[in-house]
Amino acid sequence: MDSNEVSRWCDARRETHATGEPGRRIEIRDPYRLRATERDAIAGQCARFNFALYRFARGRSDSGGSNPGHSNPGALSAFASAMGLHRRDLTLGVDHHGIAAVRVVPRPNGPEMIPFTSRALNWHTDGYYNALERSVRSIVMHCASPAASGGETTLLDPDLVYATMHAQDPALVEALAHPYAMTIPAHEAEGTVIRPARAGPVFRFLARKFHRFTAAGAAPTDHLGAPASRSGEIFGLDAPPKLYMRYTMRTRSIQWRSTPDTTRAVIALEEAIALLASEYVHVRFEAGEGVICNNVLHRRSAFVDGEGEGARRVMLRIRSLDPVSIG
Repeated sequence: MDSNEVSRWCDARRETHATGEPGRRIEIRDPYRLRATERDAIAGQCARFNFALYRFARGRSDSGGSNPGHSNPGALSAFASAMGLHRRDLTLGVDHHGIAAVRVVPRPNGPEMIPFTSRALNWHTDGYYNALERSVRSIVMHCASPAASGGETTLLDPDLVYATMHAQDPALVEALAHPYAMTIPAHEAEGTVIRPARAGPVFRFLARKFHRFTAAGAAPTDHLGAPASRSGEIFGLDAPPKLYMRYTMRTRSIQWRSTPDTTRAVIALEEAIALLASEYVHVRFEAGEGVICNNVLHRRSAFVDGEGEGARRVMLRIRSLDPVSIG
C-alpha cells in the first residue's frame, strides 16, 4: 500500500471503532452447531474490532442434548473451526484439538513460565516468538473456571495503535515494520537450543485468507513465507491485506534493533497504547465465556485462586495460523 492508501486505511479503522459495542457478549446456543446469526454476529464484531466476546448458553442444545459444558474441548474446537480457525499452533502442552489449559502450574525444578502462574501479564500478542511462517493469526481464550479474585483480561485492537502512531509520524510505524525490528533471543537449556533466535517486524500486513488443508490432509500452501518488502509488508493474492502485530511489552529476553529510529518508535508505541486507554475493553470472564480474536493486544491482571479444583482459574486457549473468518 502506498502512503495515501495507508492513511485511508487508518481513517477507516478509527471511524469503524467510533460506533458499535465491543464489550457485548454474543450468546452461543450450541457450539457444535453454530447458527448463521451467531456466526454473522461474531464475524461482524471481528471485522469491526478484531475481537468478539461470547458466552456458551446453559440448558439444552440445538441438537436436543444437554449443553456441552463450559470446559468441553470438543465443543470449543468445533466452535473455533466454524469460525475458520482450522490450522492450529501445535505447541508443547496442547491436546489433540490444539487446546492448551492455561492454569497455575508449579515448577519447583524448572524455569517459571509466567502465563502458568498467577502473576500479571503485560501487553502482548500471542506467539511473538514463533517463526514468521507460523505467525499466530487468531486465538480463542475460553474460561472453564474463573479465579476467586482477579484475573481480568484487557483487550486492545492493534489497528488503533498503528493508526495512532501513523498519525503522529509515519516514520514510527516504518521503523517497527523493519524485518529485524524485534528479536527474541534463542531459548537454551543445559546447552541445548530449545528455540532459535527469532527476528521480525512488529507491524506487517498479511493476506486475509489462505489455502486450507486438502481433504487428504496435504500440507497447506500460503503466502506467509513471501519475501518482505522494505517496509516489512507481506501481501498475498487476495488483497486487501490485514494488519498483523507481533509484540510484547516485556523488557527481558527481547532485543530491539539498535537504531535511533527504532528506540524512538518503541517509546512511541508504549505511549500510543497508554493514550488509547479509553478504547480498552476490560472483562473478567465467568465459566463458559470467552473471546475469539485476530490475536489482538491483551494483558492479564494478577489473580488469586480459591481452594479446590473448581475454584481455580483455567482458561482454554486455541492458537491458529488462520485469521477469524469474516466472509
